[in-house]
Amino acid sequence: MSKDGTILEKLMEISERIAVVETKVDRVSEDMSEVKAQDEIQNRLLAEHIAGVETARQMIALEKEKRISEVADLDSRLQVIETPKKIISGLKTALLWIGGIAGAVVSIAKFVGLF
Repeated sequence: MSKDGTILEKLMEISERIAVVETKVDRVSEDMSEVKAQDEIQNRLLAEHIAGVETARQMIALEKEKRISEVADLDSRLQVIETPKKIISGLKTALLWIGGIAGAVVSIAKFVGLF
């Protein structure tokens, strides 16, 4: 009986060990499933983040192009605004010369006695 008892005890011990190992395998399998689920979530979030960063880069590039266009437009507007000022300044200078010359002619005419 002791041989049968020891064989039975060994079988029971082996069965318990197998049960413990199966439980640990089940836990590891569940943990791996959770890790895979979290991995999928993280990959999705990372893809969304990358897409957001790319969108932000495109928006920054568009904003830079818009600013460059605005600066060029303002420069051309400034040139258009300054052109009449340059013409008026030139005309004022010409009128001052004409006035100065006319004043000199009148002074000479008065001096000579023509007026």
